[in-house]
Amino acid sequence: MSAETIVIKLGSSVLPDDAAALRGVQEIYREVRAGRRVVCVVSAFGDTTDTLCARARDLAPRANEALYAEFLATGEAAAVLAFALALDGGGIPVETLDVHGLALATTGATLDATPVSVDVEALNRALEKAPVVVVPGFVGKDANGRSTLLGRGGSDLSAIFIAHALEAACRLVKDVDGWFEDDPARTGPAPRRYATLHWDDAIASPAPIVQAKAVEWARRLDRPFEVAALESSGPTTVSAADSAFAPTPSSPRPVRVALLGCGTVGAEVARRLVRETDHELVSVLVRDVDRSRPGVPRAVITDDPAVALAHGADIVIELLGDVELAGPLVRAALELGADVVTANKTLLAHDGTELEALAASRGVRLMGSAAVGGAVPMLETVARIASTTRVARLRGVVNGTCNFVLDAIAAGADLDAAVREAQRLGFAEADPSADLEGRDSADKLRLLARAAFSVDVTDASPPPVLGASSESRAPRRRLVVDAWRDESGDVRSATRIEALGSSDPLATVRSEHNALEITDTSGRRHVVRGRGAGPRPTSVAVLADLADAVRARWAALSPPAEVLA
Repeated sequence: MSAETIVIKLGSSVLPDDAAALRGVQEIYREVRAGRRVVCVVSAFGDTTDTLCARARDLAPRANEALYAEFLATGEAAAVLAFALALDGGGIPVETLDVHGLALATTGATLDATPVSVDVEALNRALEKAPVVVVPGFVGKDANGRSTLLGRGGSDLSAIFIAHALEAACRLVKDVDGWFEDDPARTGPAPRRYATLHWDDAIASPAPIVQAKAVEWARRLDRPFEVAALESSGPTTVSAADSAFAPTPSSPRPVRVALLGCGTVGAEVARRLVRETDHELVSVLVRDVDRSRPGVPRAVITDDPAVALAHGADIVIELLGDVELAGPLVRAALELGADVVTANKTLLAHDGTELEALAASRGVRLMGSAAVGGAVPMLETVARIASTTRVARLRGVVNGTCNFVLDAIAAGADLDAAVREAQRLGFAEADPSADLEGRDSADKLRLLARAAFSVDVTDASPPPVLGASSESRAPRRRLVVDAWRDESGDVRSATRIEALGSSDPLATVRSEHNALEITDTSGRRHVVRGRGAGPRPTSVAVLADLADAVRARWAALSPPAEVLA
């Protein structure tokens, strides 16, 4: 298995409920946009296992162990599907394997079993279909096909064992940020956190947070693993390396965030920021202060741009969409020394080079992952490939409105009816002209080409998607963006409606889904796909940029680790 695979375990304390699952989605997306494939091992949500245990005892005080194990395993089965739904809602392609598909074979006691094998081929097949595969922790099957449990905290062992089988990295996500020398919840002086922890010290720790059997297995297999909180920038690595304490944090204040724009995407972002204690939402710029915005504190809402930027924000998130208003505000935020996160494709396409230079001159960051592809990491993937090899061509479908309208026309609808239905479903803006005339796609192509070829391309937009001619009713017609190097090395580009063959990787893209095919000079093709529009996928990308900006800020303040004598 490639080193680009990581196994991430999310336990019940990290996933207490469906709302917390949204933060778990961000943890997984962080790896996906870095180009890694993820096997996500989940435990039953919250206190589900305890509830099932109590219910089983009420039903059968001396229950058959196989039935008891099968009953408790339903908690993990439900968690796999619930978390997969959360990933899908966030626009991230996902596959699942249940306990039978994973085929984690065990030996030993039914309720404290030991894993002996797992179906690596099944995991590989699933990872070929999607960048994320969600599987159950804690449970397995014995030689007779009966359910077994790996003991309390057994999802840790599931993750470490699967990581070893895949030769992958492993991270155990907990509700505390790493492994501490003592319980961080106890009264008294704050315990120190380990940056690295030797196997022996982990096993002898007075504050164990990983199943002891799992640590023993990791030592036996020489399989290092990380322990961290969600979206952590400083995990504890448990391995054969000497133990060392992490630098004592300086108790940084929450990052101050100003939000410019509170439409469907902005409201989604605002509600997340309000729920999380590591951010302080200091202002929200809106056009109508009297409009109801559930979950957004009234005290931070303003319609005055100057007031919105007057609270010393560390990071400004721009989701206005309007270039005339957004441009000056983004420039002002950068001048004030704030990092800026934006989803404004038009602003970045036309003024991005100038704004990036301004950000660099102020020592801050301008980030715009959500501007192209929503939660499909198109810009990140193109930039990563371009940093290691030469991109020869990129072509993609990057506008969900046109997907929907073209499919509706092919099915017999006229243009007006197709657009109205797209608007009703939230796939089209009130004014869809930028989508239908190709201007939206052309702006996205300019950003992609800049990331791939380090040049700005210009492109004549195609005519509107008109009428219901026989040509218009052809199946698999898509608005395709295309940029390539010609024989002389010059970069050419086009945005056009194409009738695609059934084998074309772009032919199956539907509705709000987007896809991008990148071909490098060796002829290798890389394809990324997923939901490219909608409040949840766009907010996932915006929040990922925000998390990167926060980690970069605090990383600059971290002193070196203290090696133990």
